[in-house]
Amino acid sequence: MSAQWWQAFGAIAGVVVATVVAAVGATWWSARAARAAVDALYDRLKDNDFKHIEVRLEQMDDRIGRVEERMTARIDRVEARLDGTIGRLSHRMEEGFRELKALIQGAQAG
Repeated sequence: MSAQWWQAFGAIAGVVVATVVAAVGATWWSARAARAAVDALYDRLKDNDFKHIEVRLEQMDDRIGRVEERMTARIDRVEARLDGTIGRLSHRMEEGFRELKALIQGAQAG
């Protein structure tokens, strides 16, 4: 083989070796960064460094409680209105039945 072939082969081999080293280095660096992130998260969990989440959950619980109170109050008002409407309608229906009964009795008598 001539010297040019050896130079080309050496250049290609150098590029391949450099690519493999770069890929292994990137993989190692990514794994190290991921491990560091997981370790940091574990430390935060261990120290319960998530007070802001607890505060938000308490605020959300308070809001849900207020919404439930408003809904209960609205339902109570609707039930009261329905009871009043049913009471008025039943009174009117009783009067109507009495009038109808009187008409029927009057028609039968006369």
